[in-house]
Amino acid sequence: MEPNTIFWLEFRQAKRNGMLLALLVLGIFAQFLAYLLLPVFFGWKIASQRLNEDMILYTPLSPYQILNGKILFGLLCGIVLFTPSLIIAFFFAATGDFLWIFCEVNGFLNLQCNIVIVTSFMAGAKSQGKMITLVFLLGVFGLTRFVITQFIIYGNLTFALLYYFFAVGILLTLLAAVFAYFVGISGLSSNLNKRKAIAWSLAGIFAICFVAVFGYSLSENFSYNSLYVTVALFFYFCPLIAAASLGGIFQVNSGK
Repeated sequence: MEPNTIFWLEFRQAKRNGMLLALLVLGIFAQFLAYLLLPVFFGWKIASQRLNEDMILYTPLSPYQILNGKILFGLLCGIVLFTPSLIIAFFFAATGDFLWIFCEVNGFLNLQCNIVIVTSFMAGAKSQGKMITLVFLLGVFGLTRFVITQFIIYGNLTFALLYYFFAVGILLTLLAAVFAYFVGISGLSSNLNKRKAIAWSLAGIFAICFVAVFGYSLSENFSYNSLYVTVALFFYFCPLIAAASLGGIFQVNSGK
């Protein structure tokens, strides 16, 4: 259990520039602003490090260690940001009102997953062209997630089912973070076989989901709901597969 080098490097930089103190203040006065900007900051930072060939990312550390270090630092930032509101929420929970604390926990988990997703997508930004492509793919993926969670799940929300729908939304967000995590590993890895395995695995998961939905639509004599799910699956998995395979994983190295 060696300490993660990337995490401690990010932590020391945050202490020197006062980032953690700023997050604590924003957690009191402007939490929503920090909630929106923090994933953008993490994505911008790893993309700039790739573009500038920062030696932090060109070390004997494995892609897992690098990405895990970034994620651990994001976890620390989220804890600092949400600490003030969570303390207040616990006071309300003591009076029997658990809605606020549930919303805060939901917001915290969503922030962590968004940091993972944005950081993972931008981990493969080795050039300006790739960075622009990854920003576009991230936008498509983010918009698809928004449509799925907001219009399909929360669109039918009732107060009695509030906790249930929050739980479903968190589950979908966690799945998105897991898939994006492996996209980040692919972007950081120089191992061609590993990158191919990740891209083909995502394509295989998409194929299984597509076949399941297509089979269900046949059993139901086709329905528009099945069509909507199929379109959502396409726009959900295609950015993941494209980002994981970005950089020509199917090119053959003629020098070997």
